[in-house]
Amino acid sequence: MDPQNPASFNLRKVKLPTGRTYEYCDQIPASYEHGETPILFLIHGFPELWYDWRHQIGPWVRRGWRVIAPSMLGYSGSDKPEDPALYTALSLAGDLADLLDALDVRKPVVVVAHDWGSTSAFAFATRYTERTKALVSISVPRQPPMPMSLTTDQMVARVGPDRLGYWFFFCSETGPTEIQSN
Repeated sequence: MDPQNPASFNLRKVKLPTGRTYEYCDQIPASYEHGETPILFLIHGFPELWYDWRHQIGPWVRRGWRVIAPSMLGYSGSDKPEDPALYTALSLAGDLADLLDALDVRKPVVVVAHDWGSTSAFAFATRYTERTKALVSISVPRQPPMPMSLTTDQMVARVGPDRLGYWFFFCSETGPTEIQSN
C-alpha cells in the first residue's frame, strides 16, 4: 500500500440489500483469520472519501488488523441518491451494518470516524451496540441521539449560522456552480 497510489489499495464495490452500491477499501493482513482478526472500520467526514485514511490503513494492516474504509453514500464511487432521507444518520448506520454483513463481518469492530462521519458512527454504535467494540470520534464530540429529525433551518437556528451557515451556501442556487468554478 502506497499512500501516493490509490491503485495500490484493495478497492471494491458492493451492492447492499437496499440496492445502494458502496465503494470501499478492504485491506486484509497476511495473518488474517476470519472471525479472529481485529477489524478497524474507518468512516470519513466531509468532503472526504475512503482515500483520506490512506496514511492510517497501512500501519494498522501491518500490525495485523483488517481495515475497512467505505466511501460514504454520495461520495466517490458510492451511489449518490437524490432522496435526502437516505442521508440521515440512522439510514447511513443501517448501510454501514449492511456493508459489514456483505463482507461477512460478524465480530464487533473498532469504529474510527472523522468530522461528519462521526454522526453516522454515533448512530451505528447506538443502534448496533453488539457490533461495536469501541468508537473513536475525531474532531466531533459525542452527541446524544435526537428525538426527531431537524431541518437545515432548525439545525442552523439551534447551533448558529457562524458554525453551520455554509449549509445554506451548499443548498443555494449558486453554491454548486460557484464551488465547481473555483
